[in-house]
Amino acid sequence: MSHSWYIDITLPTNCSQNGTLNFCAFDAVNERDITVFKHSCECKGKDINGYPWNYSDGDTPTGCAHGNTIAPGDTVHYGPNRRINLISPMSGNLGLAYTTYGRTGLQIHDGRDQSSLWNTQGCIRVFDRDIKTITNYIDQNCTGTGSIRGSARKPGKVYVKTVITKSIFYQNILT
Repeated sequence: MSHSWYIDITLPTNCSQNGTLNFCAFDAVNERDITVFKHSCECKGKDINGYPWNYSDGDTPTGCAHGNTIAPGDTVHYGPNRRINLISPMSGNLGLAYTTYGRTGLQIHDGRDQSSLWNTQGCIRVFDRDIKTITNYIDQNCTGTGSIRGSARKPGKVYVKTVITKSIFYQNILT
């Protein structure tokens, strides 16, 4: 059986802090979504230059996009594992970044140091073990053909949002 999937990413407004990525695979049964697999991990969506989301190589824009797995590429920047490419952004700043500012190539990937999450150029970075768990599950359980390189791969949805953490909220009130 082929499962549907989504990824829900929550990033703090202070992009120097790590956020949370939640992966969920599910089946629609009797008009209800039944979760069949979950994986949560730390993630980071801060760019290396300190630019806002609407600049090339800026912070990760928020919104919703479809995603699919793609083969490893430049292992220095993206890590040794398959990654998730954010395709056809559907809403929010992700949609604007794609259509108005020409920001393509946003991905969820691993790479580099495995003791901390490094900043990226607008992508979402996770640890090697996490992207491997997620992409392996998608490739083995969420495809129409079961083929890793098959063109019938079923895209999932990726939601990216920011939240104000309590420490930042209280700091803003006191200053």
